Amino acid sequence: MTPRVAVSIAGTDSGGAAGLAADLTTFASLGVHGACVVTAVTAQDTLGVRSVHRVPVPEVGAQLDAVRGDLPVAAAKTGMLGGAAVTAPCSSPSPPSSPPTPTRPRPCSAGRCPPATPRPGWPTWAARCC
Repeated sequence: MTPRVAVSIAGTDSGGAAGLAADLTTFASLGVHGACVVTAVTAQDTLGVRSVHRVPVPEVGAQLDAVRGDLPVAAAKTGMLGGAAVTAPCSSPSPPSSPPTPTRPRPCSAGRCPPATPRPGWPTWAARCC
């Protein structure tokens, strides 16, 4: 059986407790293959965020195109996008050969995210991922 695929579009957390690291751990615990698109790299620990380096928007788009062009993405989750300009590639339609990808937006600034809320029509496994 091929595992379901979810993509996390978020920043890193060098401490491993948030961002992409946390999302990929959650996906794996639910039997979901996690792909990732890096939007920002942070230097942070349990005390706070020390610095943030934003990934250029064209590179974020290229990562997303690579993931969606190769993997059957069933759901997407966003975290810290690193700036408003990153919403353009993240909200672009799925490739024509693919069904639309349900996306759970969770807008964040470095170190501050609102709690995720369930979305109607989401598969049970996807609602538990985010």
